[in-house]
Amino acid sequence: MNTLLSFFPLLAQTAADPAAAPVWPSVALAATVGLGGLILAAQRGWLQPNLLRHGPERRLDLNLADRAIGSCLLGLLIAGAAMGAMATAQGTTDPDAQQLAATLSAIGLMGSATFFLAKAWMTPTGFRAAGLLPRHPLRDVGMGLLGFLLGTLLTWSTLALVGAAAKAAGSTVSEVNHTSLEQLIATPDLLTVLQLVLGAVIIAPLLEEMVFRGLLQTLLIDTLGRRARWTAVLTASLIFALIHAAAVSWHGWPGLFVLGVVLGWLYERTGSLLPCYLAHALFNAANIAAALGMAQAAG
Repeated sequence: MNTLLSFFPLLAQTAADPAAAPVWPSVALAATVGLGGLILAAQRGWLQPNLLRHGPERRLDLNLADRAIGSCLLGLLIAGAAMGAMATAQGTTDPDAQQLAATLSAIGLMGSATFFLAKAWMTPTGFRAAGLLPRHPLRDVGMGLLGFLLGTLLTWSTLALVGAAAKAAGSTVSEVNHTSLEQLIATPDLLTVLQLVLGAVIIAPLLEEMVFRGLLQTLLIDTLGRRARWTAVLTASLIFALIHAAAVSWHGWPGLFVLGVVLGWLYERTGSLLPCYLAHALFNAANIAAALGMAQAAG
């Protein structure tokens, strides 16, 4: 269940592996364009600390008890993910341990999303203030498309660089870096594709954006203040990456962190979850399409 509620990117092998030849040129192009975009953004001052100061203010009526409840629910999610990651690292097949990890993760994820929705409903104009109802739908769609392009280029660039460095250091780097993608390539039948589309393109981005951007970033900003918005974005992005350690090897964590930063930036700049969800869903869909292409090439 955890793999259906989490989906993350394709990790190409280095050009030294002939099997990766159909994928490597596109990844190399993404790396070049992504790094060029990052350099341009730095030169233009788009990455300065005051970048987020002009974003809309979000308000949820969070008291001390609310912060404690939200933190506990997020803690359950983190604990479940940590248990799953340790079980994967140790190669354990204990079904009880795996079930406990999946149960904690599911309770934490669903509970956090439900808590976020409940607080938004209880707060005057909360659905709009929390970004659940977009103020500017057309702008948000445009920002979502921009976030998808930027997030994909930067994430694939990071994955390509980390993969190349890991291979150069003698580490084994998988052609794909997520258990769900491995399953898709092994059995690219219609049922598997439909399950992935439902879990990875529709359900997972919605839940994860409510939890990591909507709840976690809002909790951090509510606690630390609006001047700490970048701290909130980076912290939420780090947890967003590490929460999937059970399904993604360490080579993919930096790429997930970069993707999380782009999604967190979108939320802070627009105050809306729509562009975050759209960018996240399209990113996952692009990886499914790439995996299907690899499965067809292998077949």
